[in-house]
Amino acid sequence: MRINGLEQPVAPKAVDIAGEPGIGKSRLLGETCARARQAGFTVLSGTPCCAPLPW
Repeated sequence: MRINGLEQPVAPKAVDIAGEPGIGKSRLLGETCARARQAGFTVLSGTPCCAPLPW
């Protein structure tokens, strides 16, 4: 996994991770956030507070 280049002005400021259940979205996001934090990035995350949950 590479996070090189995220400090560049043209780097994405936000990402949307979508896909079918069970393909590893949460794992991908967790690993990416951990590596970004280790590299000195500030990582923000959240959950919807007012939207109904799909389950």
